[in-house]
Amino acid sequence: RPDFKSSTVTKSIGELLKTVQNRITTRAIMRDRNLKMCGASSRNNISAGFHVHFGLPEFLLRGNPDTPWLMSNIAKVLDYYVGIPSIIPEGIEDNRRRSARFSQYGKPGDHRADILTLEYRVPGGHLLRHPILTEGLLSISRLVMKDMLSRMQSYSNNFRMPRIFASYEELRNLYPKLPNREEVLKAITSESINMATTHIGSMLEDLSKMIGFEENKNSILPYMNYLVEFITGKNKFAEDINTNWRL
Repeated sequence: RPDFKSSTVTKSIGELLKTVQNRITTRAIMRDRNLKMCGASSRNNISAGFHVHFGLPEFLLRGNPDTPWLMSNIAKVLDYYVGIPSIIPEGIEDNRRRSARFSQYGKPGDHRADILTLEYRVPGGHLLRHPILTEGLLSISRLVMKDMLSRMQSYSNNFRMPRIFASYEELRNLYPKLPNREEVLKAITSESINMATTHIGSMLEDLSKMIGFEENKNSILPYMNYLVEFITGKNKFAEDINTNWRL
């Protein structure tokens, strides 16, 4: 939504995590087990997700025969600007969710659309590890979606053109720095983050030129700075949610 604020949502998530921590502390069952909240993409072959729901205009989500096609194309743009930076904080230690061949989650282009929202299933799953990651990723998502809808609206004569973007190459007319699809797929599903890290500079340059960057940069820049610090070995958030969120 236009009035959506990443900081407000992040604060609400923090309150929910605090409620969970209180329930763990005061639980009446399994008192003999050391239970704690950890920020990770998967544990014991069980995947954890991080989904972003976009409240898109109703006419794009329902009553339009081209909705599935359009949502799929939107997800492809999100794969680059949201998906790739989402996997970098995982490093090589937490890559199972996206790189495992038969894992359902963490794969590019995964989305669901209903009458209320477009749900983009972010490839990186441990973004609850620290509020900088949560708020930063939500802000990037908001920025990209707002910019994308504006460009699509202009490109398609206010969404009147049927089958907007008949090919991936048409998407690259909107975003010239968008790599070829195969490169995006490999960057996300690789066990290594090496390919993903090569896009950070170009991606940040693109983000800084998008509509609404100024109102989101105080969340996006700390996120991108952390990516650089993580890659260079200068910083790495521990997986203990209780500590990172100061619960």
